[in-house]
Amino acid sequence: MTIVNTQDDLRDLVALELVRRGLSQRAAAEKLGVTQAGLCDWLSGARGVRLDTALRVVRALGLEVTVQRNREAPGYGE
Repeated sequence: MTIVNTQDDLRDLVALELVRRGLSQRAAAEKLGVTQAGLCDWLSGARGVRLDTALRVVRALGLEVTVQRNREAPGYGE
C-alpha cells in the first residue's frame, strides 16, 4: 500500500505505474475511462482531477492507496 499526501503524489504514483506497465497515454486513457487529453493534462500537472475520477483511476490500475492529510495544510486538525 502506498501513502499519498497530495494530488502530486497520486499523479506521480499513477505515472510510474503506467510506465511500469508499458502503457501509452492513449492506451492508459482507454483503460482508465478518461480522455487522452485529460490524462495528459493531469499527468503533466496542467490541471487537477476530481476525487471520483482519481478513485476510478486507482481502482482500474489495481493500486492500493491511503490518503494521509498533509499536517501543514490549512485547516489541519481543526
